[in-house]
Amino acid sequence: MANNFRLNLLLSIGIIIVSFVLIGLVLYWFSGNIAADTQEIIENRAKIDKQTRSIAALAELKAVASQADAYRAKMQELLPSKDELLDFPRWLEDRSKTYQLSLRFTFEGTTIMPQPNEPGAVIFTMDVSGPYDNLRRFFKELEMTSPRFLASVDKLDATSLDNIKYRAIAEGRVFFR
Repeated sequence: MANNFRLNLLLSIGIIIVSFVLIGLVLYWFSGNIAADTQEIIENRAKIDKQTRSIAALAELKAVASQADAYRAKMQELLPSKDELLDFPRWLEDRSKTYQLSLRFTFEGTTIMPQPNEPGAVIFTMDVSGPYDNLRRFFKELEMTSPRFLASVDKLDATSLDNIKYRAIAEGRVFFR
């Protein structure tokens, strides 16, 4: 009986220990799954948040698309067509006479064709001579206040011919739609 009691006691203690080990292993396995599931839930929520913001931005863009089209049309009106650039040398000649300057103008023949989001451009050179203040006002008007043309002077070389008269050789671009 004492032998049987001991055996039953050891067997009961063994079963309890094995039960605790099994319960520990099951809890450890579940905690690993819970950590992985938690990380997956966090990642999915971040994706959902990003998609929600993207959808909101898209809805906002669609709401203002009609306004953007109106602005795009107005901006296109600011730039002349390529054919209208034929008036550019005449306009320059008129402006040079206003400022009492002599002008020689040529298109270089290099044309940069317009892209969907960028205007086209034609490269030009000009040789202008006259009083310094008149040259300065002429180039300021060309780049800043021209009513019909958008032009950029990329290179300008001015030299003094005498104390009164200066000569400027300029290279630039005039833009078109």
